[in-house]
Order: sequence, then C-alpha cells, then structure tokens
Amino acid sequence: MNASRNRAQDSQHIFARNLGHWLNERGITQSDLARRLGKGPPVVSQWLHERSGPDLATLGKIAKILAVPIVELFRDDEKRSGARTKLTSRAGCIN
Repeated sequence: MNASRNRAQDSQHIFARNLGHWLNERGITQSDLARRLGKGPPVVSQWLHERSGPDLATLGKIAKILAVPIVELFRDDEKRSGARTKLTSRAGCIN
C-alpha cells in the first residue's frame, strides 16, 4: 500500500513539473490553460502544486492544447526539474 502511494505521489510530482515545463515552453499561463479547459485557475494551480491531478479526459485536452503526447506529461526527465522554479518568476503562471 505504501509503495502504491509513493508511486502516485511520484507521478503527481512528475506531472506537475512537466506541466509547468510545457506551459513555459508554449508561453501559456495558468489562467489561459484553465480558460481553454473550461476550469477555474485554482484547479490548474492545484495541479502545479501537486495537490490534485486532472482526470483522463482532461489530460487528453491538456496534451492537445500543449501540442504534446500525453506521455510527455509523465516523462521522468530530471533535466526539467528546474522548470517549476523558472515558472514562478513568470507572472500569472503559478500562484
């Protein structure tokens, strides 16, 4: 049970880091993504802060908006570990 929880937390961390990376790469703000998904900005903020994650249907929409395969949102690429830090300096991307 504990290993399962750790994998879920790892996946959530990887998703948040990659979402931040791709938002930054595409010049899309948190508010822009939320609007395009028909959600409020707090929902996207929760994803970026690893408090929750999107459902499968929303994942597909996110990938389409960012023009990346869904697998890119879960790639464990440590080179992207600084993406979240860079995003915090861009106004409107992370609350």
